[in-house]
Amino acid sequence: MNGTIPEWRIDDMCVRIMAGFYKVGRDTAQVPINFDSWTLDTYAPIHYAVESPVGLVNEHVDVRGEHATVIREIGRASAVLLKNTNNALPLTGQERQVAIIGEDAGSNSYGANGCSDRGCDNGMTVPSPGP
Repeated sequence: MNGTIPEWRIDDMCVRIMAGFYKVGRDTAQVPINFDSWTLDTYAPIHYAVESPVGLVNEHVDVRGEHATVIREIGRASAVLLKNTNNALPLTGQERQVAIIGEDAGSNSYGANGCSDRGCDNGMTVPSPGP
């Protein structure tokens, strides 16, 4: 209202939000809300900010499905290991430093076996340099 953000920018932000809304069909089919972001309790006041009857507010629906398996498959498929066959890469084996670049370039801050289920995604498993 005070003009610090141009109207075209507000319109752009609204279009981006509403495009997703229409893309997934929320204008024609609504999914019932099954959680209350104000509490982790299963039963609580229906309306958090005002005194109201207690009812079911969180159904604790697990929406992850097989996401962990899919994420591991994608990670496995996207990891690149370069093998310097026929000296195709400009590497001699005498390099002092080699860069590992990417979001997971660091090692797991909890150590190689730092996750009890070996399923965490803290860093990349990087082999130690050979002799």
